[in-house]
Amino acid sequence: MLTKCQAIVISTLKYGDSDLIAKCFTLERGTVSYLLRGVLKSTKGKLKAAYFQPLTQLYIEEYYKPKNSLQSIKEVKLACHYTSIHVNVMKSSIALFLSEVLT
Repeated sequence: MLTKCQAIVISTLKYGDSDLIAKCFTLERGTVSYLLRGVLKSTKGKLKAAYFQPLTQLYIEEYYKPKNSLQSIKEVKLACHYTSIHVNVMKSSIALFLSEVLT
């Protein structure tokens, strides 16, 4: 079932050479894990690894199957563009701390 939702990235985990598992908090279903295939090696794909930094707010279009523990994503858009959170060391350390607290 194709659904759209807003999500906040809590954490990511490298899976294999080119895949990521992203743990996100959505308003509708709470914490959901997504398997992102080929994100780390793909340069032309719609999904970029930079979208899945801790505490990034996203609009996600997903293929949701209630029986699966890992969902898949069709399209991602940024809900809020942060210009300095990943450049400033203090802000990025606070973001990582908050994502660990939420986990």
